[in-house]
Amino acid sequence: MPKKATRRRRTPALVVPAIDIPTEATIVHVTEFGAFRRCRVAWSLSREGLYAIRRKPSMWLGTGIHTALAAYYRGQMEGQAADPVETFTIWHTTQIDRLTAEYENLWDDDLANLMKLAELGEGILRHYLDWSHALDKAWRVLAVEAKFARQLPVGADDHDPSKVFLVGTADLVVESGDGHAWVVDHKTSENLIDLRFLELEQQTTAYMWLLQPILGDRLAGSVYNSIRRRLPRVPELTSKGALSRRSIITTYSVYLQAIHDYGLKTKDYDEELGSLKAQTNPFFTRERVSRNEIELAALQTHMSMQGIEIRDDPDIYPNQSAMTCPTCEYAQLCKALLDGSDVADIQQRLYTHDPERRSRDRAESDDS
Repeated sequence: MPKKATRRRRTPALVVPAIDIPTEATIVHVTEFGAFRRCRVAWSLSREGLYAIRRKPSMWLGTGIHTALAAYYRGQMEGQAADPVETFTIWHTTQIDRLTAEYENLWDDDLANLMKLAELGEGILRHYLDWSHALDKAWRVLAVEAKFARQLPVGADDHDPSKVFLVGTADLVVESGDGHAWVVDHKTSENLIDLRFLELEQQTTAYMWLLQPILGDRLAGSVYNSIRRRLPRVPELTSKGALSRRSIITTYSVYLQAIHDYGLKTKDYDEELGSLKAQTNPFFTRERVSRNEIELAALQTHMSMQGIEIRDDPDIYPNQSAMTCPTCEYAQLCKALLDGSDVADIQQRLYTHDPERRSRDRAESDDS
C-alpha cells in the first residue's frame, strides 16, 4: 500500500513585538556604528541618503544575492517552493533595465560588466543550493528580513525626547534541532570569512543584543553564512583526452560532472575525487559565533556612547586613509570638499539622492 503523502509542517513565525519610537528620538541602524567610526564624512552623506550612481560591483551583486536568499528562505518558512536563481534573474534584469534607462550616459561602459556579474550571481546561487540543501534541514526558519528595534540606555526617562533607538533587519532567524535560536547573516565576499575577524566583529553581536529581550535564553548566537564571490573551476581537457592535473579551486560535484561531460571513466580519477570529497567546501561556510553576558553588556555601553555622539549633532570631518579612501564611493565628492572643486557639479553628475537605499543595502559592505 503506498504511503500517504505528508504535508510539511509550517514553521511558526517569530513574533516581533511592536515598539513605539517617538518622532523626536534618534534612530541609529546597526550598520551605522562601523561607518561612524571609519569616517564621519562618508557616514553623514550616507545618512542623508546620498549615494554614488555607479555602484561597486560587489555591492550590486551582494544586494541581489540577499534578495534571492530572502525569497528562498521565506518560501521555506511558509512551506512554499521558491527558486533563488529565478528570483535573482528577475531582480538583475529589472535592475539593469532601470539603470540603463535612468543613467544611459554613465552606464553604457558598465553594461557588459553587469551582465557578467548577473551570470556570476546565478552560478553562485546554483552552487549554494547544492551545498546548503542538507544543511538547511538542520534548522527551522523563524523569520526572514525581520526588523527589530530596542532602546539604548540613553535619556533620563521614558518621556525624554533624547532617547536613542538601535534598529536592524536580520537576514534570518532560525531554530536549530536543540531548540536554540540563531541570527543568520549572509555575507558575500571575495574570500571566505576569516575566523579571526569574527572574534572582533560587532555587527552580528549588535543583532544578538537586539533579539536578547525577545528570545531570552533560547538565543545561542549568530551564524555567518559566508558566500564567496567565485565559481568552482571546471577542469580542462588536455590534448591527450584526459583531464588536466593542474591544481584548481573546485568542488567534488563540479569535477565529477566534468568527467561525465567528457565521457571519461570515473575510476581513472579516484584520487582527485577522493581529495575533493574530503575537503571542506572552499566557496561556502557557516560559522557560529556566541557572546556572553559580559560581552553584550560591553557592546551596549559602547553603542550608547556612540549613540549619544550621533544624537548630539557630531562634528563631521574626514578620516583620510590610503587604505579606505580609494574604494570609498564618496572619494570624488570628499576630495572636492577638501580641494575647492565644484562640489555641486560633481554631486549632480555622479550622485543621486535615495533615502531608502540605506535600509536596502544595510547588510553589504566593501568586502561583505
